[in-house]
This record gives sequence, C-alpha cells and structure tokens, in this order.
Amino acid sequence: MRRGPYLVLANHVSNSDPIVLQLASRRHLRFMARKELFGMGWMGKFMTWWGAFPVSQATADVGALKTAMRLLSEGQAVCVFPEGRLSPTGELVELLPGSAMLALRSGSPVVCVGLRGSTALMPYPSERPRYAARRIVAYWGEPRTFEKGTPPEAVLDWVARELRRLSS
Repeated sequence: MRRGPYLVLANHVSNSDPIVLQLASRRHLRFMARKELFGMGWMGKFMTWWGAFPVSQATADVGALKTAMRLLSEGQAVCVFPEGRLSPTGELVELLPGSAMLALRSGSPVVCVGLRGSTALMPYPSERPRYAARRIVAYWGEPRTFEKGTPPEAVLDWVARELRRLSS
C-alpha cells in the first residue's frame, strides 16, 4: 500500500527486524519501539530521527497506543510487533491485545509480514550484527480491514495464523 494509513504487524525474532522491514517496505514505517532504546545515546538519537516512538513493555502503554492511533489517523504506516518482545526460540509467542485494539479502533488496513532469516544476521539476544550468508526475506500478506464490533480475539487469531503462515 503506497498511500493512506495501514498497520503492519510482524513476527519478531531478531533485533535486526525493524531494519529488515523498513528495507522491504515501499513506504516509511513508523515503528513502536522499546522505550529503553531511546535512552541509549546514539541509538536513541537514531530512533528519534527515524521516526520511531517509544512503548513501555512493562505495562499496557496507553500513550504509545494513542501515538499509533494519531499516526494512523494522519495517514501514516505504523509497524507493531504484536508479540511485544523478541521470541527467544523463533516461534511465535502469545500476541498482546494492543495490535487488535489498533486494528479495530483505527479501521486501517492490516498487513501481516513474516520475517525469515533475520536471526542469521542478529541471533537472539544479540544486539550486534554479524555476517549472514543466509537470505533474509520479508513475506507480505494481503491487507485486511476489520469491521467495528469484531471481537479482538478474532483479530488476534487471524494475525497469529497469518504470521505463522508467512514466517514458516
């Protein structure tokens, strides 16, 4: 999708995933990113310059959700990792409800992206890249919108199925 709001939901297996996603996207993505990154010197400056916005992983961060809603209402593309953290095994972990709330309240199209191979570049829990002789691929699903009144559980079930399909 080249114009208008859309919500990108991706599996999260490596600290390199945001870079991989941005390189695979035709548009600039606004990432919801771990709050601690913004206090890490050059990394924090880079995150701000890149247009990422902080989220607290310790709680349901209403401020981060409001920021995502505002960006979507402005017609921007917002990327969220619905697992809320890196998967230590590469398998999809339980999805948090915030992504379903964003999909339902914003009415924006939702696109799931399955990432494969990014752990070769930066294996869990590494924060430093290494040479990856393996191909890194982002598989994009078809956009879907959800009717108001759709149960959040139904959204999360669809997202989980899509992410498993696209990432395996």
